[in-house]
Amino acid sequence: MCFNLSYAEAIEWQSLGLNLIGDAEQRASKMEVDPLLRGADDVSRLVSAVDSIKKRHGTLIEYALISAINWVPGWRAERQTKVEFGSEHFKLDCFAHHAASGQLYVFECKRGHSVGDADALRSIDVRLAKVTPASEQRARDIGLNVRTIETLILSFYGKKWKSNYPVVDRHEAAALFPPCAVTFTAELCRYTENVVSSHYAARRKSEPLMMDKTVFDRLDELNADRGDFIRFDEKGASIIKGTS
Repeated sequence: MCFNLSYAEAIEWQSLGLNLIGDAEQRASKMEVDPLLRGADDVSRLVSAVDSIKKRHGTLIEYALISAINWVPGWRAERQTKVEFGSEHFKLDCFAHHAASGQLYVFECKRGHSVGDADALRSIDVRLAKVTPASEQRARDIGLNVRTIETLILSFYGKKWKSNYPVVDRHEAAALFPPCAVTFTAELCRYTENVVSSHYAARRKSEPLMMDKTVFDRLDELNADRGDFIRFDEKGASIIKGTS
């Protein structure tokens, strides 16, 4: 199972990774200096920018995965859908539905590089207990045939913690969701790691980082007029040369 991304589409996704830095640093430049860092304005803004980048990175991971799942025939996924359930109005987390099996996955997508405090972790379980029946109702309302439901937490970078629900990393997710969708998300994630790490290494005037290039780092190798594209499958991502 695989899907292809055109040059134009790849550029759009690449820009989302690049914009992580610019958007965060622009916002940080307008923030007040933290009281703990008076006299070190640049450090305060750097801390704020990096914190914002990490939050935006988690959102990008979620957005990329849900988008990629929807590119695979027989799958339907949504994120942050506004619903009315019972007497409440709220946003769902994520769900993905496989038409052939009728399997509905309800999940919260976390960056998963570090583990939050106990209260934050408990709140994830509370939220999932709330959104699971609402997600099932939403799936049925849009005509999906739901036979079985699995609720879980996707910890993309792999940190795990005690939860009422299974906590899976990106490798384990490939056994649940289309592997090509997980490949795409992981490749974009690695690209953002390269971009952000290189940016801040350059600011510190450090030695250039030796990084494993992703297909998003290699878009200059694509010829849009020739019809080149990127293919994602369970084995990885590769640039395919067109013939036109």
